[in-house]
Formats: sequence, structure tokens, C-alpha cells
Amino acid sequence: MLTSSAIYDWTHTYDDAARQAVLTVLDGLAEFERELILARTNDGRVRAKARGVKFGRPAKLAAR
Repeated sequence: MLTSSAIYDWTHTYDDAARQAVLTVLDGLAEFERELILARTNDGRVRAKARGVKFGRPAKLAAR
């Protein structure tokens, strides 16, 4: 776990170019992970629709 002092030490240890490089790599990893999450979610939705699962909020009133 990162503490505020660890973050402070990290940001003040490296020069601007090194910080920018590290943050660029972390940004790329975060974007990659987000794409994986979206792909897995979409695959799950497709499989659920194929099974006949209905999406959305249920109707408020039952038909009489």
C-alpha cells in the first residue's frame, strides 16, 4: 500500500523526465486493463443474451 509519504518520496526522487516516463507506462497499462475489462464484459453480455437473459429494469407494474 502506498502511503502519502511514499508518494511524496517517489515524486521528489526522480527528475521530470523519469516521472513522465513512469506515468506514461502506468497510463498505458491502465488503458490496456480497461480494454480487457470491456472485452470480458461484452463477451459476458453476448453469452447472457444468447441464453435469453433480459436486461434492464423490471417493469414497475405487472400486466393484469
